[in-house]
Amino acid sequence: MNTTLRSTVERLGAVFSIAAFLVVLLLLFRNFDLGLLRSWTAIATIGAACIMYCASAAVAALAWILIVRSCALEPVRRLPLLRIFLVVQVGKYLPGNFAHFVGQVILAKRQGLSSSLIIFTMFVEMAWFVAIAAL
Repeated sequence: MNTTLRSTVERLGAVFSIAAFLVVLLLLFRNFDLGLLRSWTAIATIGAACIMYCASAAVAALAWILIVRSCALEPVRRLPLLRIFLVVQVGKYLPGNFAHFVGQVILAKRQGLSSSLIIFTMFVEMAWFVAIAAL
């Protein structure tokens, strides 16, 4: 893919992402009953849930980073891996639930990582999820 086409696709993706986010915000404000937030208990519960969700995402990112770094033949920096992990999380919410896998491979290749390394780490991650779910 040439550079111009790639940058156009990236810009379109950013525009669609922002548009989708704005639609979700519009629907939230149009349909959300603000009366639910009158209680400090409700506000504290929502805040605690947000903190727990962010913490679980941080732990998942750290786990994936550790898997990649331990399986890579050469040293891999943490920050690019964290960016990859966080960016592809949006793909989990697209229909089909596979875009985050594709995105992870594409973004990792841009960082110079091999596709086989990333696919292997995804396999390890999925195996852990299946093992945990079997408990």
